[in-house]
Amino acid sequence: MPSPAERKAYLRAYHAAHREERRVKEAAYRAAHREKINAYARSWYATHVEKYKTYAGRDKESMADRVRRRLYGLSIGAYDAMLEEQGGCCAICRRPPGKHGLNVDHDHVTGAVRRLLCSNCNTGLGLFQEDPNLLRAALRYLEDALV
Repeated sequence: MPSPAERKAYLRAYHAAHREERRVKEAAYRAAHREKINAYARSWYATHVEKYKTYAGRDKESMADRVRRRLYGLSIGAYDAMLEEQGGCCAICRRPPGKHGLNVDHDHVTGAVRRLLCSNCNTGLGLFQEDPNLLRAALRYLEDALV
């Protein structure tokens, strides 16, 4: 029986020698499998569409409403109140929400909800690791670059 190191070396050599053949077979398998999954998803969605679509009258929770309630403890009313308090737009750039609404900005350490942000502003804060010093450095950089 080969040792674990010998088996690992053999498998590496085998995979390297058969890389293209495996790539083609895996791509064909994924394509066939994807069609099967997509067909199942379409049929499932067709029977459950009422449960998961956004309701115009907000008399029932949409999927986004349920996620906000579960992750952040925000009810539909609390979200709507925050949105109204912010004038119906992003707390940073003041743009109105896009088709997916505004994201709930929260402190990743405490979990406390802060404000509602558009996707761009929310992503920007995340990419700067919510660090005010990094954001100030970025601001200084932009101001210096414009001079």
